[in-house]
Amino acid sequence: MKRHLLTLFFLIVSFTYISSQVTKTNKWRKTERDSFENAFLLYEDKLYKMALPIYEVCNKNHPNEDFIMYMYGKTSLYRPDKHPDALNFLTQAYDKNKKILNIELDLAKANHLNYKFDEALQFVNAYLAQKKLKPEEIEEAQLTKKYIENAKRYHSAPTGAKITNLGDSINSTEEEYVPVISTDESMLVYTYAGVKSKGGRVNAFGEISTIGVYMEDAYITFKTNDVFRGPKPLENINTGINDAAISLSPEGNTLYVFRDNGDDHGDIYESSLIGEDFTAPVKVKGEVNTFAWDGHCTVSADGKVMYFSSERVGGFGGKDIWRATLKADSTWGNVVNLGDSINSKYDEDAPFIHPDGLTLFYSSNGTRSSGGFDVFMTNMEMDSSFKHVENVGYPINSPDDDIYFVVAANGTRGYYSSGKDGGLGLKDIYMVETNFPSNKLKVYLVKGKVTSEGKPIEAGFVVEITSLDNKIYRNAKSNTVNGNYLTTLPAGQEIQIEILLQSIQRSRI
Repeated sequence: MKRHLLTLFFLIVSFTYISSQVTKTNKWRKTERDSFENAFLLYEDKLYKMALPIYEVCNKNHPNEDFIMYMYGKTSLYRPDKHPDALNFLTQAYDKNKKILNIELDLAKANHLNYKFDEALQFVNAYLAQKKLKPEEIEEAQLTKKYIENAKRYHSAPTGAKITNLGDSINSTEEEYVPVISTDESMLVYTYAGVKSKGGRVNAFGEISTIGVYMEDAYITFKTNDVFRGPKPLENINTGINDAAISLSPEGNTLYVFRDNGDDHGDIYESSLIGEDFTAPVKVKGEVNTFAWDGHCTVSADGKVMYFSSERVGGFGGKDIWRATLKADSTWGNVVNLGDSINSKYDEDAPFIHPDGLTLFYSSNGTRSSGGFDVFMTNMEMDSSFKHVENVGYPINSPDDDIYFVVAANGTRGYYSSGKDGGLGLKDIYMVETNFPSNKLKVYLVKGKVTSEGKPIEAGFVVEITSLDNKIYRNAKSNTVNGNYLTTLPAGQEIQIEILLQSIQRSRI
């Protein structure tokens, strides 16, 4: 987690400004004033979730102060379960004092998050009509207006996709996000942040605190009778710092993990599946990790290409999506940016390459979004580039963040995390019946078990899948405990399968 430090100048200006507000209240106790000042500093440092509960208490204790109404409403913009409060209290503050700085823009955002698009446009246009806006304020308002216009357009033409919350067996009142699935949907790994987090809560300086953000842990669950049974924490993955599951290799034997150990801005690690447990992760080798934030990845079905998001130097701004290829020494290199058809000066994150090797999903909070992060899809061109990008539309995308979208091999179901209204907590994991065109995302699943006399062989086999003329399509690895193997193939191929174990004779299926 990044530390957010404040300059002395900022502290002096902020305390002076806050003190001028506190003097307007009715004889606050010193502890309340201190709490209010701390909340403002947290907000100015963009630690909205830390500031929100303080403002909520202040608002309950002093319900008639327009500035407190405003700050509680404004911080509520950043909590999905508080969006109705955001609109309610910002409206009350506006009715009491229409001169509160930037309140029209905040009301535009609140109406947008509550699907009141016409009202949102009225407020953002009123804000833009002001004469003394700074360039960065104009840019923020114009992006907000674009979000509203996009959301209104997508909402008026829903795609037919059906969204289902995975329910309280997976989701809680806390945060569940970054769903990661095996291609046959039998295994789900995801990230959790809440009261059960191994590292507890930490403040902006990485210190244990009662007011802070929860550290991330990875959880795993397996499907029984088409339902994911009780999840459990991955003990070999979770360390007490941010340990987030971000991706599975197509055969499900390698889990990729984001880890922020405090020495850098976060790197990508990998872990191997043995039975139903993953090993302690090690840092991915090669050119993927840098001193910048490197936070999400996905690997092609043949294991030769990795797409990942990074804040490294040389991008278009914010987070960009990059591509690396597997070199002969089994390290990742030849890193290239996917270009301005995908990346922008905003953030592009959470890439997922479908097992067909051609369809790339990712999320962006740029000008094509309907608010926050939206899910997009694009198909590889003949020259291996990605040029034509499509927003997957409503109801998958909402005015809030919709991100970490993954799709099963058959293309009919996907999973992602969203802060959309109606969830159980701050972020929930949803299942999507995609309604994508039937000619897209065509692959075949190849799965089986390596056995001897009906019992799984507890050794790692290479399952080599070739064409009838011996062209290698895939090299899948069987699980060293249960013998299971899983991979995918392009549709329409005739294949033969060979089982290999070091010097043991080949067995052809």
